[in-house]
This record gives sequence, structure tokens and C-alpha cells, in this order.
Amino acid sequence: MKKMYAVSVLCLLLASTQTWADTLNFDDQTVNTATPDIVMGGVNVSFTNLITIEVGSSAYGFGSNVYGFNTVYNDTVNFSGNFLTDINDETGLPYARASTRPENFARSIRFDTPVSDVAMYIADVDVYGVWLNALDSNNNVLGTLTFSLSGGDALLRYASFAGYSGISQIQIIGRDPIGIDTLSFTSPMIAAPVPEPETYGMMLAGLGLLGTMARRRKQQEPTA
Repeated sequence: MKKMYAVSVLCLLLASTQTWADTLNFDDQTVNTATPDIVMGGVNVSFTNLITIEVGSSAYGFGSNVYGFNTVYNDTVNFSGNFLTDINDETGLPYARASTRPENFARSIRFDTPVSDVAMYIADVDVYGVWLNALDSNNNVLGTLTFSLSGGDALLRYASFAGYSGISQIQIIGRDPIGIDTLSFTSPMIAAPVPEPETYGMMLAGLGLLGTMARRRKQQEPTA
């Protein structure tokens, strides 16, 4: 009984402090539609100015195997299946060229519960460059990442805010027609309440009573 109780208390303590790492790859999202909210690890993730399309389609400048170093097409681990790109609010379709975007065109990824260690793969930073801002719930900038001309179409860049916590939003700003895949973050798990000392006492008393009752029942059983 005491061993079972000790294990239960340990599990409660671990549950109150544990975090959960989550990864979104968007492969189960409907293509050519605005990306809906996704719930992962108890966190609701929402997207602004982003649409889901499929790797392998060259309709919007992504995925066709034109270049030997085209990792958007060839990297089946970090960039595969479906991914996110910019949506044109006027047409409801992805933008086709960088020149059609405003200079400070912003996409955003929001978390209804602050998370930490947000990271993602960004493809096709090849003309104007983009920068990312990690914001807290009050829109204060926690950190910034800048990616300039990569020198080749459809190269992947790994954008990581490792070590940053309290992130409520990621902004991706710039004219380039970028793609986003393999979004990851660490979210706090729903913490189980840790009992007060009085509750521990009641649990111990209850376990002791159960043990006493079990012993009396065993003593009262007729011997064969």
C-alpha cells in the first residue's frame, strides 16, 4: 500500500511540472484552403495570411524539381506533403510572385497559451529576405531572426527560437513567397493539482484504514 501511495504522489508531482513538445506538419490539412486553427498539446494554434498547399505542385513557384539543390522538393523529412504559404485575401489563393506583396507583408502564427522553443522550416527565401518576430501576449518583441538572400531558389532555412518562453505569436514579415513546414513548439501540459498537506494526511489515513480492514478480513476467513 505504501509503495502504491508513493508512486501516486510521484506521478502527481511530475504531472505538475512536465512540458510537452509538439510538431505540426500540416499533412492532414485540406490543400488550397486557408489553414484552420489546430489544437495540439492543449494549445490552440491559429494562422493569419497563410494557406495550405502541396509539395510537388509548381503552380505557385514551389515544389517542381527544376534545380538539383531544390530541397523543398527533395527534403522529405523537414519539408514534405503539405505546407503553408502566403494567401492573397483578394483572391483567396496563394500569391504567385513576390512583387505582388506589400513590402512588409506579415503572416502570423498565434498560440492561445504561451509556448516556448518555437521553430519551423522556411523555404524559398531568395529575393528580398524575411524576418521573424517572437511576441509575448502583450505584443512585446522577445526575439528577432533575419534571413537574407539565400542565393538559390527553394532552399530551406531553419528558424528557431530555442530558449525563448512566453511566446504568444510568431510574425513572419517580408515580400518573399515563402513556404513554412514542420512547425514545432513546447507547450505546458495541463498540470494535475498537487494535494495540500492535509490531503496527504487524509490519503494516508484512508490507506491505513483499508489496510486494517484487509487484515481483519483475512483473519476472519476460515482456514482450510
